[in-house]
Amino acid sequence: MDIDGYNQVNLTNNSSRNDIQPQFSPDGLQVVFTSIKEDNMEIYIMELEWYGGYTRYRGINQMNLSNRAGVDKFPQFSLDGLKIIFESDW
Repeated sequence: MDIDGYNQVNLTNNSSRNDIQPQFSPDGLQVVFTSIKEDNMEIYIMELEWYGGYTRYRGINQMNLSNRAGVDKFPQFSLDGLKIIFESDW
């Protein structure tokens, strides 16, 4: 979204899930987030692809990192961007 609030972009395109807690990688090329569907919380990662304009990005190559029953939340990239940590009830 632009600084004025215009040009909002839905990066995840998940109509059946609530996506929360986004964290950008240190290089700004990936985002990790928590996705809620039917009382299950999963950690997802996806790449960000620029497609023109001032703030024109879209999410591509979305992948579930936790993929299990239970609650996984609060994902964070390590400072070097090579690892992801998150809280889990497992």
